[in-house]
Amino acid sequence: MTGEQMKVMRIAAGLRIGEIARHLGVHRNTVRHWESGCGKRGIPIAVVRAFELLISNIEYINYLRASRRRVRRIRGAE
Repeated sequence: MTGEQMKVMRIAAGLRIGEIARHLGVHRNTVRHWESGCGKRGIPIAVVRAFELLISNIEYINYLRASRRRVRRIRGAE
């Protein structure tokens, strides 16, 4: 995963750099370096895996929230 892909996924999930940093246990400047490609060592594989899991969980939570809203709308129409 590249830093640009990480940034796109973070924005699509509606998260700020600080939120990602807090969940991954790093400083937000570290996340900025990864996203900009300035990091000398790149993104550690363990961080990439944790990031992917975090994003997938957030996407699932957003899906559940949207489903719940749809059910409320349908029930309200009855």
